[in-house]
Amino acid sequence: MAKKFRYRDQEFSIEKDKSGDWVNPETDGPSVSITRTPGGSLRAKSDHADLPAYAIASADQVWVHVKGRAYVLEPVQKSRRRGKAPGGGLTAPMPGQVMRHLVNVGDKVEEGEALLVIEAMKMQLEIKAPHSGTLTRFLAEPGETVPAGTALAEVAPE
Repeated sequence: MAKKFRYRDQEFSIEKDKSGDWVNPETDGPSVSITRTPGGSLRAKSDHADLPAYAIASADQVWVHVKGRAYVLEPVQKSRRRGKAPGGGLTAPMPGQVMRHLVNVGDKVEEGEALLVIEAMKMQLEIKAPHSGTLTRFLAEPGETVPAGTALAEVAPE
């Protein structure tokens, strides 16, 4: 069964082939497959390269790391819920440590404005406002380690 994902503004499908590898069956670009080696690690293979890969899945995203670059894939059927918690809050996309707040409680924020930074897997990730409004509170402080799905902040709509 094929699964649909979105990377940036592009949607694509991946599916398991007969050997159990995940492949991109679409032919309008280079073919890509993700295979698991006998030792348990992953390899990303394309028409041009065969590279080590690392992947981790959270509740609503898949992070794939290949050759020093991170690609965030969102399942198409779940993309509307990304980063939002009940009541206008925001959640950690993966386990990490809160590094710093970028705005203050009470500040007016715009949709997409970065509110705080968490570090996960040696990457710094900006957590952004899901809509315009007022930042009402932070639920995690700098230095705090949070699991995936933890509410981090709340933004009251305008």
